[in-house]
Amino acid sequence: MKRTPEYSNKLLDSLLGWFLVLMLIIGLGLALWAVKDYKPNQQDLWQKVLRGGWTSDFDKELNDKIAFRQLAIDSWGALEYGLFGTGRKGVLVGQDGWLFSDEEFQYYPDEALELANKVGYIQEVKDTLAEVGARLVVLVLPAKIQALS
Repeated sequence: MKRTPEYSNKLLDSLLGWFLVLMLIIGLGLALWAVKDYKPNQQDLWQKVLRGGWTSDFDKELNDKIAFRQLAIDSWGALEYGLFGTGRKGVLVGQDGWLFSDEEFQYYPDEALELANKVGYIQEVKDTLAEVGARLVVLVLPAKIQALS
């Protein structure tokens, strides 16, 4: 005969289970409503289905259509930082509430090539801005790495 643990509350367990099922149904409904107008390209649909590319297209469409996506991402990031003191991907948490981009701590095996690529990108941005009469000003900030130690 199976015994129920003393700390178990069948009503509470049941309510929690139904709440989770309800949230899944609501989430599915909102996702389907968000992409109700999704019309994949019929010509290559079967090729994408067979090769698995259809799911990435649908995922992109869903992400583009969900109105509260960015709010949900930002809220989760704030909750994660508040509860666990951790940052989302690309963020390093320093002392005294300082947050840093992990770009400052990345290592590139071919540093000269990486630097050349970044300088090239800066030149492209400068040229694009110049086309509309704007001037690019590059501001060099001192490294904040000391705040993490």
